[in-house]
Amino acid sequence: MRILLWIVLVVGVAVNIVGNAIGRNLAVGLPGGLVAAACAAALITHHVRNRRRS
Repeated sequence: MRILLWIVLVVGVAVNIVGNAIGRNLAVGLPGGLVAAACAAALITHHVRNRRRS
């Protein structure tokens, strides 16, 4: 699950960067950014829930 989230995060960031660089009117960049933010939140949640307790 983590590997898939990392891959989708990287793709989402790349889509966001490319979409904003070519000047599309948020039609490409915004969804990529939202996907990247959702994946980042899921990765943080996964890390917090599964960290080792000292």
